[in-house]
Formats: sequence, C-alpha cells, structure tokens
Amino acid sequence: SLNIKLECLSKQSLEYKDLISNILEEQKTTQVDKKQAIAKLHALLENQNLECIHGGKVILKSNKGKTFKDNNIPIMLESDLLNSSIVACPYTIGNVSSPCTKVVNVKGSLSQKKVNGEFVILQELISACTTDKNFPLKVSFTPTKFKYDHSFDPKEG
Repeated sequence: SLNIKLECLSKQSLEYKDLISNILEEQKTTQVDKKQAIAKLHALLENQNLECIHGGKVILKSNKGKTFKDNNIPIMLESDLLNSSIVACPYTIGNVSSPCTKVVNVKGSLSQKKVNGEFVILQELISACTTDKNFPLKVSFTPTKFKYDHSFDPKEG
C-alpha cells in the first residue's frame, strides 16, 4: 500500500465541495425546522366566550362534539360552529346597523385529525373563522385537556 492521499485543489472542485457542504447543512436545518413547526393546540369548548371582533357573542352548541368533554364541557367540531348564530353585534356602517349574524367559514381553524368524523375547532386558529360580514372571530383562550398536534409546514397542512 502506498498511502497516497488525493486532494482536489482546483477552483472548480473546491466550489463543488462547498456547494455540497451547503446543501447538506440546509437539509439538516430543514429537518430541524420541520420538527419545530409542530405545536399542540387546544380544542374550543362549548362554554367559551367566542365573539366577532365587534363584540357580538357567538352562540355555541356542541352536537357532534358532545361525547368528548373536558370537565363535563363538550368540545366544538366543524359542523357545531359552522352557521352558529351571533347576537348583539354592534357593527354599523355610517348610521346603518350591519351586525354580524352568523359564522360562515371555519376552514382555517380546524385540526388536522378528525374526531367523530369531523375536524375539531382549535382556539389558537379561531381568527381564521369569519362571519357573514367577513370579519374574524376572537376567543378568550382557555387551556383544555384536548390538545392536537398541528403542523405549520404548508406541505403538511
């Protein structure tokens, strides 16, 4: 055995070596980012204070989520919140009353896993829900025992 060590010293070879090194480093960073992009989010409960941004109260009634309870309070599923009534919204345009009256979109607030055949409404994502006047909802956050993994990686939902 001659124990000869070959080394690439040409400019092109060194650039290629740096490029490969950078790609490998980016892949490691991406893998770490994906692991860090998962959060545990809390289910919305039937007794929580949910409002349109003007202060109108959303009337919550759990139907499909009523078998899943936290301290005897049922969780809210997609169909439970969709079309829920909103009362006492003070919104006006000029002097004309134009109150929010119902929840019309819940898609952005849903868990990624189904419960009882439906997605769970997540408190931390509630501002993605909209009223019939296209305004977001707000919630007084309350930790719950129902927590769902949620990935913020667009490729994973």
